[in-house]
Amino acid sequence: MTAQPWSFGDPTGPGDQFNGRDHLAHLVAFVQPAREMTTSKFGEDEVTRCRYVVCLDGKGTHPDGTVHENSLVWGNLGINAFANGDHAVVLGRINQAEAKPGQSPAFILDLAEEADKVAAKTWFDANAGMNAAGNIVIG
Repeated sequence: MTAQPWSFGDPTGPGDQFNGRDHLAHLVAFVQPAREMTTSKFGEDEVTRCRYVVCLDGKGTHPDGTVHENSLVWGNLGINAFANGDHAVVLGRINQAEAKPGQSPAFILDLAEEADKVAAKTWFDANAGMNAAGNIVIG
């Protein structure tokens, strides 16, 4: 694979899903996100399908470098976080907003710090590249 000039997009809004409990406080890269409609037990819903979701500094069941392929990201975390659409990789740290009375706190995607971007670039330089079709390939 050839080296790429990785460019990371910032999240654009709060979210409420993508197993936030499993990734709370983790630095996560959402690779080639695209919106699509799907049917769930609640009816038609807009989701974001990511070619890969990479947990870059996780712990426990999602250690550093855990890669999830062809992942669906539900709720506002998927839809709003990728609204800018200018980057093939969106990088952020999963956090929780303050809960409204009687509700669970929403999961949000905070901006990555400069040190996070450096760490992500290092990981992508070592583990990812582009194929002939222009898709990011990890592995």
